[in-house]
Amino acid sequence: MANIIQASPIAKSIYGYTSASLDSWCNYGYALLIIAGADGKVSDEEMDWLLSVHEKMLQAPGEVIEALSTFDFREVNLEDILPKISFDVPIDYRRTLIYDAIKMSYADRDFADDERRAVHKAARLLNVKPEIEQTIEEIINMERATDRMRRLVLHIDPAYKELGATVESEIVDSLSLFLKTNFEGLSDQAVDSLADYGKALLTIAGADGEVSEEETRWLHDYFMIIDDETGEDALEELEDFDYQNADLASILHDLDSEDITGKVRSSLRRTLLYSAIQMAKADQDYALHEQETVEKARKLLNIDPITVRMIHGLIETEESIETMRKAIFEKI
Repeated sequence: MANIIQASPIAKSIYGYTSASLDSWCNYGYALLIIAGADGKVSDEEMDWLLSVHEKMLQAPGEVIEALSTFDFREVNLEDILPKISFDVPIDYRRTLIYDAIKMSYADRDFADDERRAVHKAARLLNVKPEIEQTIEEIINMERATDRMRRLVLHIDPAYKELGATVESEIVDSLSLFLKTNFEGLSDQAVDSLADYGKALLTIAGADGEVSEEETRWLHDYFMIIDDETGEDALEELEDFDYQNADLASILHDLDSEDITGKVRSSLRRTLLYSAIQMAKADQDYALHEQETVEKARKLLNIDPITVRMIHGLIETEESIETMRKAIFEKI
């Protein structure tokens, strides 16, 4: 078993670190199971949250997933587990543990009183001050409210419970929904559609004359979150794409098929614009030409101006929450 777990792109965004000790992450996961199980059970939704975080975000090896899946949270005390966690990373792992414990407990939409008391106990044992614990919970409440707003603005159907169950899928579940709804498995057609989606994003982000390294990295990370294999195949199709001479209207016409109807089509259009703005801002320079091309895309996709202003506001809110989250995680 490897000694170090490398963080995925989304984990770097959420937590601000690149790698961590394997043993510490196992014990970190055990602590979360003990807290989430304080009400007598770890629900399927809570376990799915934990395993998704470790498997997808932390890219943990299969042995870790197996260890977490078979861990008996009833037989171990927090006092025994917490001293075994130690990270040599530029974050305060004690605070991230409280954050993750609350997030995991909320996974089944029931942050029970016993779970809340277990979080308080962990905070005391970790010397996390009550006001910091409360701040972390309020940040999570803001994230949950923003997720609800994201689903409303982007027309993401909350009935698809398998989507949005983890942090990473909350960010891309509209596009995932499009692919899962319209294609059987990860077919060549799905790869082509994902490539068309990428061409649209590149054309918008490259409207200022270049696609920066930060924007390129954003697109790569975004596709890898959706699916490793499909994302890689789509990115290969984009390697020689001439975004500077591309016809945005033609690209959007190919992607925005009339065969895609109803809320899925509406969600795809809005999510594309949302993603394009995020990618264009990835280098901290949302240039005028990029803004003008977003406006062009808005008209081509028949999205009303008020919705676009809401999308901009949504992204600004997400950026503010990310700033606060990273500030509270920062090691002092």
